[in-house]
Amino acid sequence: MPHSASAPGRSLRQSCLNMLTGYNRQRLLRLIDTLLAAEVPPTRSALSEMMSEFFEHAIVHFEAEDTWLAEIGYPEASRHSQAHRSLVETFSDVCFLIMESHESPWHAFLDRICIPLYRHLTEEDRKVVNFLETLDAA
Repeated sequence: MPHSASAPGRSLRQSCLNMLTGYNRQRLLRLIDTLLAAEVPPTRSALSEMMSEFFEHAIVHFEAEDTWLAEIGYPEASRHSQAHRSLVETFSDVCFLIMESHESPWHAFLDRICIPLYRHLTEEDRKVVNFLETLDAA
């Protein structure tokens, strides 16, 4: 069955699927799993490195994802992009807390960054994958 004129091209959909299920995402999920299972908090310098990695993923991945969510016609694009902005704002807040040491940086990192990012990657991005798979099935 042919796609409607407004349906995104197969290569764009495949590119989106690759980003949502690819190596970088899987690596980030494994890192979060490892952090959540850790019995001893990392050193402050290791925590800073992790923050940098999470921030890099957020900025690069979220900006690209926001662009193509609109291109593919994802019906929840605005809400999904707002979730990205909220996560980035939280990352900034936690970075400030870590620098100022107003609260335990490890717990702030887990509770305010790792867990929400994990939920986003496993729940919200899964909705986009389901949408793309529905388009491919049409």
